Amino acid sequence: MHRNTLKTGGFSLIEILVALVLLTLGLLGLSVLQASAMKVSFDSGQRSQATWVVGELVERMRANVDGQASGYTAAAANADLCENGPAKMCADHYDGENEADATADCSANELAEFDIWELTCGFEFANTTTAGIDQIKLAGNGLTLACHDSDSGDSDPCTAGSQFTATLNWTSTSALAARTGEEAAKSMTFEVMP
Repeated sequence: MHRNTLKTGGFSLIEILVALVLLTLGLLGLSVLQASAMKVSFDSGQRSQATWVVGELVERMRANVDGQASGYTAAAANADLCENGPAKMCADHYDGENEADATADCSANELAEFDIWELTCGFEFANTTTAGIDQIKLAGNGLTLACHDSDSGDSDPCTAGSQFTATLNWTSTSALAARTGEEAAKSMTFEVMP
């Protein structure tokens, strides 16, 4: 009596192909998840920078109470500020070859204009260092600032202690958005009282 037994060892070709398809789908899903996480992380970083810009603006406005009446709102409304720069450099700065001493006394409004320029233009001005690609790039009207006068009965357009609405507008420049041409407009609005 002779038994005809077949012993099978290993996997069949069909089983291997099914396993490869499943592995490929899993890795593809993982790569999509990673790309999405990177985009969300980048957007979150830009929102953090926007919050920092507004926080820094509030601190500068607190230090320059006299510039709050009209200096900050006028400077934020100046569409040519980034292109032309402030009327006076109110801080020491690098002029391309060495450090320039800002000995000129600045008025409250000139200091307000310098503050807005320094915070919103990213130092994109002759002989200064431009911001890195990972930093927030404000759009054309990157910062709008409106004063809500707490005492409309006086002649002061923005009485001390008034509340401001600051709106930051920027274009997301994440690596993924730049590759796909999907740069999206972003905006955040803050109610601040310096």
